Amino acid sequence: MEKEMKRIDDDMGLRSYLAQLNVITTFDSRPVVRKLGQTTEGRAMQVHSSCRRAGYFDPVSLSRELHRLIEGSYWRTTRGGHACMWEFPDEFNHVCLDGWKEVEEGMAMKG
Repeated sequence: MEKEMKRIDDDMGLRSYLAQLNVITTFDSRPVVRKLGQTTEGRAMQVHSSCRRAGYFDPVSLSRELHRLIEGSYWRTTRGGHACMWEFPDEFNHVCLDGWKEVEEGMAMKG
């Protein structure tokens, strides 16, 4: 993982890094996220919000706020930070698989 992170640092460069930070601090996704839970053609999209429990640029409280904007969405967390899928891959995969299983079971129950 350290080797891959070093490559990202080397490949990205300062200009790209600053552009990324600008997007992180200025882009507001709430209007678009809110639409995810809306019903289309009589059917609502099943949305699972999965979040890592630690974050520097985007605290968990902001992720939970986005989750709350999506009517009927499910909330799950996993240990770790921004790279939780690499830090705790088994737990991350378990969280994702459980979420997808819930969606499949819910769809089967609705017929």
